[in-house]
Amino acid sequence: MIKGSVEALDLVKLLQLLHDGGLTGRLRLALGGRRCQFLLHEGNLVACDASLAPIDPKVFEESLYDLLFTTQGFYAFRPKRKLKIDDSLPRLNTRSVLVEASTRKDEWERAATLFPSFKALILPRDRKAEA
Repeated sequence: MIKGSVEALDLVKLLQLLHDGGLTGRLRLALGGRRCQFLLHEGNLVACDASLAPIDPKVFEESLYDLLFTTQGFYAFRPKRKLKIDDSLPRLNTRSVLVEASTRKDEWERAATLFPSFKALILPRDRKAEA
């Protein structure tokens, strides 16, 4: 079992480690008041819920992006060599998900420097009124 806090090893690095190792098992997360779990098969994420029912891969991926850069919480990964995962369940390449998540994070950080408050209302200029 691999367990620890996201302060010591963040989720991006943890998923990279699990992907690079080609590990299969269940990753449980406790992040603030949220608890969730993910299955990995040979290092790739499996798009399913806790009951192993399939989830639309895009919906699954979007929900994962919200969690990846959480800075407080705990995780536990339990490897299972013979975890029975239906072949019909969609798999996501973990590395691709992490690259997209990092790109989004960088874009949000850049946007934060341009807009001091995300509550600001940005309106198009009325060029006719200016003339």
